Amino acid sequence: QGTVNVEVPRDAATYETVVDNGDGSKTYTVDIAKIVAEYGFAHLHAIKGANWNNTTVTSMKLGKAGTPEIAKFEWFYDFEADKEGVAIVGGGAIVDDEVSTFGKVFENVGGAIRTNYLTLPEDVLAHSAESKELSIAFWVNANGKAFGDYTYAPFFTAYGTNTNGAANGAPMLALQSRGNVQTNVQFDEDGNAVDNGNWCDFNGDTHVDGKPNIYNKNAWEAGDAAFNFVENWLDDGEWHFYTVTFTETGVKQYLDGDITNEWTLDGTAGKSVNGLLQNGDKLKYICLGGNQAWDWWDGDAPFRFDDVFITNYVLTEDDIDAIMLAKAYTPEVPKDDWFTDSDISFKVNDYPNGVDKDAVADPRWDAEEGCIIVTSNDNPSNDYDAQLFIVLPEKLQEGTEITLTMRVKADRAQSGCGAQAHNTPGDYNHWACVDGINFTTEWADYSSTITVSAAMAKGNDGNGNKDGMGTIAFNLADMTNKTSNNFYFDDIAFEYTIPTAIADIEKAATKANGKYFENGKVVIIKNGVKYNAAGVMVK
Repeated sequence: QGTVNVEVPRDAATYETVVDNGDGSKTYTVDIAKIVAEYGFAHLHAIKGANWNNTTVTSMKLGKAGTPEIAKFEWFYDFEADKEGVAIVGGGAIVDDEVSTFGKVFENVGGAIRTNYLTLPEDVLAHSAESKELSIAFWVNANGKAFGDYTYAPFFTAYGTNTNGAANGAPMLALQSRGNVQTNVQFDEDGNAVDNGNWCDFNGDTHVDGKPNIYNKNAWEAGDAAFNFVENWLDDGEWHFYTVTFTETGVKQYLDGDITNEWTLDGTAGKSVNGLLQNGDKLKYICLGGNQAWDWWDGDAPFRFDDVFITNYVLTEDDIDAIMLAKAYTPEVPKDDWFTDSDISFKVNDYPNGVDKDAVADPRWDAEEGCIIVTSNDNPSNDYDAQLFIVLPEKLQEGTEITLTMRVKADRAQSGCGAQAHNTPGDYNHWACVDGINFTTEWADYSSTITVSAAMAKGNDGNGNKDGMGTIAFNLADMTNKTSNNFYFDDIAFEYTIPTAIADIEKAATKANGKYFENGKVVIIKNGVKYNAAGVMVK
């Protein structure tokens, strides 16, 4: 900051002083601090020659701190079209994902070692020398595989060269699917890689909690006292957003916006990623989904990947949340198991436990109608021989107020279809529940509000030992005409209020997946997004 002398063909009023040099040129004295304060930045050019059109030999952009502003680098690939520098190695392929918001994704093949993966442009890690920051993020889905199928498979690796199937050494970066991070990047004065010269495997010495978290039960670390086994984080078959950020002072790893591991670094041996940040340009063979770093039999990752995002700055928690929200992703399950409409999902069971399927309703998704259709049977013995089960997100206790709404119709008008309270589908609690339904042949709105009684929650007229009402069962068999009927259900939604002063807003604010009480109502956090009990996003 302060003043500098530069030659620029600008109006003199912009500058503090102007001196005519007598040779056709002028010297302008510029108060950098003043210009930066007014405009947010200042460009300073050293011009060779007598006019603006001659060659610019230097150019610098100054930010408000009076230091050069570092150019922002971002590399993004969503697999919707070909991209320069990207290539599939082995048997992987670009496929259409079943979840519409993901579109085309990279589906890798597991089983082999250093055989199946995707290579990225060789310069995507080459932009952190000045910023001293790096972020790597992507969506990942285990694609139906269980944790035992990919115990040591890597998400992401980077090396100096392609070693053509041999063991890889320095320089190296590895992001492991079980939650580990490893770097080994250092070069001597001649530009040669130093093996184990700046090795950092991010152990408990640098972890903020003293023990790194491991996310695969089969991994050797899961049984080691120096590590903390948490869960098999990809086994639910859903898409998850993985992020890791590097700075000179620390590394943070996130899953779905929640920090899963965090390490603090001081730049000393074994506690530094400076080599990675300064020499990322030397990590040219960059791989997604495989090409593990050692001569062990750790298979390539049999995962699906989407939206790979690499930057030379740190992605904050707000940045990560914004990326996930922009994807507008909520978990989907095949229609034959779940009813889905808008943001609402509910499970329906084919028949009560222990009852012959031939004697009860057969719920299914009707694509033409865009709703659930249930067909009852002829000659029923009881009205509950045909039932539709709506499974609640949790077991409701005595005193809970619940409102159920939906749209209904039937092929033939049928009145008096009552509802029962069950613990789980087929595990009967009480004969009474929400109001019954009077079906007509036209779509009609249904709504019922009740307070869960002791009998509904505990069974045996309120003296049982059931742990709550978890299912609403509608009795659909026609005991008057003894004939079958088709019933249609759409826009099923419900909300319930817990009659206590319990509020866990602070916990919900952590954005960890789970169910919480907020102002007396249930709040569900999924992938960093807040929903109400009906599954509708809360803004």
